[in-house]
Amino acid sequence: NRPSGNGPAAACALRESRFVPAGAVPWAESNRESLFGPTRPSWKATRERGARSCDFLWSMVRLKGRHWLVLWLLIFLGGALIVVARQTTAFRTARRLRELREERGNLEARRADLERRIRIASSRKVLVPLAKRSLGLHEPADSEFVLYPLPTSAGSTKP
Repeated sequence: NRPSGNGPAAACALRESRFVPAGAVPWAESNRESLFGPTRPSWKATRERGARSCDFLWSMVRLKGRHWLVLWLLIFLGGALIVVARQTTAFRTARRLRELREERGNLEARRADLERRIRIASSRKVLVPLAKRSLGLHEPADSEFVLYPLPTSAGSTKP
């Protein structure tokens, strides 16, 4: 400290002090640590053989409030994206299911129509006139019927 005749004396504080206003110290312009937190040293740590490296400690720098805010915001956004993706998939699945149900209903109606047409086409009302016209057949009279009895085996008796 050097005394001043006019005004207050210049502030003097340790460089590591966080309670000194940035404008009150001569190194304020280059004080990156106060703005961005601790930085890595530019030199390599000297280690004893077999000792663990201290470099990993720099990766475990204490997170500040804004970092936690960003972290929680990202976690929330990730969860929201997962929910939105699942709901989008559910809506697509529901739409596809509705389309398939409609298609199934149409196919069942077509099948019922075809079965009805087959029943009508195979009835005597349709087949007899068609056989007379295209094949020249006729319905047999009672005298045209010939019944042949089936031979019975020796071991079986008729009731």
